[in-house]
Amino acid sequence: MVSVFLLRHHNGPRINRNASVHNIDTSGYHEPEILSIINLIATPEKYDGKKVRIVGYITLYFEGTALFLHKGDLDNVITKNAVWVDISRLAIDSLKKYNNHYVIIDGIFNSHMNGHMGVYSGSVKNITWLELWPPDTQTTIKKRKRIKH
Repeated sequence: MVSVFLLRHHNGPRINRNASVHNIDTSGYHEPEILSIINLIATPEKYDGKKVRIVGYITLYFEGTALFLHKGDLDNVITKNAVWVDISRLAIDSLKKYNNHYVIIDGIFNSHMNGHMGVYSGSVKNITWLELWPPDTQTTIKKRKRIKH
């Protein structure tokens, strides 16, 4: 079942490409490597087939499901600054609250699968975690207020 780490620290849905949002079997779960989309684009061979955790601006549309480095890249259709997010159409329908927002996502990076029409710089598949970013804005704001100068 879902690892204790995921249950205690991450409230976002766990999904796979063929189903709607649900818990998945993560026995043998290993923490993903935390990195930037820039790392994936610059050295895709280094991360091919590895579990990754990245933050970016997600779009969830049929034939347009991708994670962009930032919103400006989406606005200017700079698809090489994005990775395809391999999610089924059924799962896309259940994830609309994440569409057009910054998210944090865990999955397996594939440097050879470049999404619809091959316009993206790789893909993230076998998604195990998706959450809005920042994960808890109110907690972050409260922590900032406590800092004394």
